[in-house]
Amino acid sequence: MQWPRSFFPDGSWRVLQRHLGLTSRSGKTRAADSTLPAPFSMKDDVVFVSIDIEAWEMNHSQITELGIAVLDTRDIHGIAPGPGGSNWIDTIQSRHFIDSNLTHLVNSVYVEGRPDEFNHGDSEYVPKSAIVRALRSVLHHGFDYDGSMQRNVVMVVHDKASEQRLVQHLDKKAFCNARVLFTADTQVYATRDDRRFGLEAIAKAFSVEHECPHNAGNDAVVTLQALVKMVCLRTFESKAFFQRSARLR
Repeated sequence: MQWPRSFFPDGSWRVLQRHLGLTSRSGKTRAADSTLPAPFSMKDDVVFVSIDIEAWEMNHSQITELGIAVLDTRDIHGIAPGPGGSNWIDTIQSRHFIDSNLTHLVNSVYVEGRPDEFNHGDSEYVPKSAIVRALRSVLHHGFDYDGSMQRNVVMVVHDKASEQRLVQHLDKKAFCNARVLFTADTQVYATRDDRRFGLEAIAKAFSVEHECPHNAGNDAVVTLQALVKMVCLRTFESKAFFQRSARLR
């Protein structure tokens, strides 16, 4: 399985701003007021799909949880981003899946697993086959449950290399025929250098509430919230963005 490739470099702000209608096609003009709806067209009608996968710490081929969070750009047409993208963040939808055959595998040695502490709804206890179907579905249709139209997708992850390995264990065909245009890794966007920080550190630096980490659903939501906040700060309050990024030291 290969992770979908993109024509755009990792860490490109412009590609995210274009998909969110925050910059013009040429990139010479940017949105200037977060209290007004995005002034430019949202390129490619994308769905931002954030995933987080939890595996048993003693055997990473045992995938215990999948978290999915979605920001559909159709849902934010006509909605002002708000301070730090708060209005857009409010439109994020999420799901949390637990492998019903692996509920006895809860991490406790290296991290504290919290499979029962999903903060955004009810967890879904299903077999692995159903988790695979859910992943393939969201990568094709977002949360459009009738599946009538395939959508363009921007993947959102924290630590692409790690998620790639875990997706490989869950479903080697996850990306078959999916229209993944770009992958945004919050580790890359959080700082201007090559240092990489954990999700909890990034959430703290950018004031994104992160209760009950190491629950796949919560982590998927926080990853997407952090990305939206970073893009909006970079667009409307660049000084504030760099101040927060500087906290990651």
